[in-house]
Amino acid sequence: MIKARAGYTIVEVIIVLAVSSAIFVSAVTATRGRTSKTGFFQTVQDVSSKIQGVSSSIKSGNFNDSDNYSCTLDGTGYPVLTSVAPGSGINDDCIVLGRALQVFPGDTSRPYIKIYTVLGNRTVGNTGQVVTSTTNLRPAVATILTDQYNFSERADLLSVRSSGNTRESLGVYSTPESGRFVGVAQTNTEANIAACVRNSFTGGCGAITPVTSWDVCFGESGGVLRQTIVVTVSDGGVATEIKSVASC
Repeated sequence: MIKARAGYTIVEVIIVLAVSSAIFVSAVTATRGRTSKTGFFQTVQDVSSKIQGVSSSIKSGNFNDSDNYSCTLDGTGYPVLTSVAPGSGINDDCIVLGRALQVFPGDTSRPYIKIYTVLGNRTVGNTGQVVTSTTNLRPAVATILTDQYNFSERADLLSVRSSGNTRESLGVYSTPESGRFVGVAQTNTEANIAACVRNSFTGGCGAITPVTSWDVCFGESGGVLRQTIVVTVSDGGVATEIKSVASC
């Protein structure tokens, strides 16, 4: 007569639980790794699309909801935008020159891109003569139209360069004399971006004009992946390309 087995021994149960736990931990670790990598790639793609979208919207002329703002020239001849009662805005003195993008490489406490609307003079002083050259544009940040784009914490912004040097901002402007686009890369902080934009065409803040490329490099948070968004500015507009790199 065959005697039925009473059940598993304590040692057997412990072995089964240990193996099951190891398999579970391995599966969770692998899943987290894939999720982290997917999140990183998606973040870089989203930032690239945002830069492309902002740049593609640039054109000389009136800005959205212009009837709700008035643009006048300050005492030094630079455009200043203020909010007014809906429908009462007057903007004869100004044009939307373009956008300035600013990032903060190495600062994980600021995982975002600042997007500034930049105005320019429509006419030369009080002469009524339409501006036809960059020397008379007098670019200025419209502070009340500043936007911010937050990107995922799965990616860290490690560096941003133009011509091999750190340049935290890129201004993309439509020039009045030709309607073509020009890029200006500068070194600045969030506190002095307005002053730097004013000096875009005079070499202030280490301005590089025109910009051949603006390279924004991201690293995977807690990982080894690195990707660079290469932003190029040409006469016809702005293009972005994502490249995998070994380091930033």
